Amino acid sequence: MKFKIVKHFSLDFLGEEWKEAFIDFRPLTIADVKERLPQIAKLQDKDADYGPAADVLVELLRDKFIAGKAVTETGVVDLKLEDIPDLPIEVIGRAFSFLSQSNLPTS
Repeated sequence: MKFKIVKHFSLDFLGEEWKEAFIDFRPLTIADVKERLPQIAKLQDKDADYGPAADVLVELLRDKFIAGKAVTETGVVDLKLEDIPDLPIEVIGRAFSFLSQSNLPTS
């Protein structure tokens, strides 16, 4: 069963002109974590080859991508799946952290 949950990640931290930009994702599942987290954890190892782990992280975000908006030279445009790897590393890292945490109150 697939649950309809949309996690809305605002890109307004990139500056004033990005206040309308966002990425909507499906949430991470336990299966996602079990399958990919060991590879992503290698990003914290200072001696690791970051390439493969970074690829896993980007692929995970692509798998969870629903829709979004981004800013280009011409203004706010639809973000496409193939644009995910071109986002700044700051966005990739924050998006993964965002998906890894709950923003709902526990009580």
